[in-house]
Amino acid sequence: MKKFIIVFIVLLTFFLTVGTAGATTYQVPGDYSTIQAAINASSSGDTVLVSDGYYPEHLTLKSGVDVIGEGVGSRISGTHTGSVVTAVDVTNAEFSGFWIYWSGTNTADAGIKINGGSLVVSNTLVSHCSRYGIYISGGSSAIIRNNVIQYNGDDGNAFHDYGLICLSSTPLISNNIIRKNYGSGIYFA
Repeated sequence: MKKFIIVFIVLLTFFLTVGTAGATTYQVPGDYSTIQAAINASSSGDTVLVSDGYYPEHLTLKSGVDVIGEGVGSRISGTHTGSVVTAVDVTNAEFSGFWIYWSGTNTADAGIKINGGSLVVSNTLVSHCSRYGIYISGGSSAIIRNNVIQYNGDDGNAFHDYGLICLSSTPLISNNIIRKNYGSGIYFA
């Protein structure tokens, strides 16, 4: 019995260590000057922590990497070009704690653009994006929770702009405030 307990403890310790080994937390701007540079350096299981500040960037997220800001003081501006945050087939990842604004004006530009995958977007303010606040497509099963999505779209193009647009996808959308967007708050097709 004693031998069994020792073997059990050794195996348990091994599996707990393997499960957490190699996970790294990168600080922005401490370790990297840009969020994208920290994401590029990250591997599955890593976390990118972003301090309050202004970040004029376009981000491409990756599977298994959490990108966490300090809240609306962590501001990511798309500088009126392209989508601000893009996630293509991203799984096992969370994007949380930011203010996203100023996406581009092209048809598919958004504050956060999700195509496929199952990204979790939480505790984020998405506002003042020229077309869409959040654009979900490609069979995504994203989780969109505890966000504020407001003042997105262009009043000159109000029939085609939405706070959140969902095309051919099945996201879980819960506990969000979606208000004062031009066009419609939410569109599903």
